[in-house]
Amino acid sequence: MPDFFLENQYQGHIAGVDEAGRGPIAGPVVAAATVFLSQNISEIEFIDQLNDSKKISKNKREVLCQKILDHPKIISAYQIISNQRIDEINILNATREAMQGSILKIASQIDIELVLVDGSLSMLAGKFKEQPIVKGDLKSNSIAAASIIAKVKRDEIMTCLAEEFPQYNWHKNAGYPTKEHLELINKLGVTQHHRQSFAPIRKILKVA
Repeated sequence: MPDFFLENQYQGHIAGVDEAGRGPIAGPVVAAATVFLSQNISEIEFIDQLNDSKKISKNKREVLCQKILDHPKIISAYQIISNQRIDEINILNATREAMQGSILKIASQIDIELVLVDGSLSMLAGKFKEQPIVKGDLKSNSIAAASIIAKVKRDEIMTCLAEEFPQYNWHKNAGYPTKEHLELINKLGVTQHHRQSFAPIRKILKVA
């Protein structure tokens, strides 16, 4: 569970937003947003299980993700930005686009007073009042919940892509530039799911 329920410091609906997939060299980036409709955390029976998604096992993440999506006191949404779009506008702008998209989906349902953004950068282009929070998934339950959704949904995508290209082991490396993944790309070539604007892929394409 995050160190403190940061949302209690504010009135109104407070959203948390986080992303998964900025570092990989293949696949999309996914951002998710959540709003806890009640500040009474006892109404969220799994609240003490929330954490940075990377600190939770895969099986537990998947269970928590479904609980978050199904809970009547939580509104959530996520946005997927393709690797082609990442190549067009760069990964930072693609992440911003993903975060903005997830927040806009929630804002179509309820008014949002403030968005807590994991990280140190402004990401919402003035469309919403925001507060960047370094290591926010350790300080805000709504960011922690968003991080779990983003991670699970992106992993699901990479598992599906791995069925199309099983030789790259995306179901295990999630598209990150592991030593094995880079060796496989050098051996087998670049696919349409690789981010051609990223340095390791650019280098391989240049050599080829």
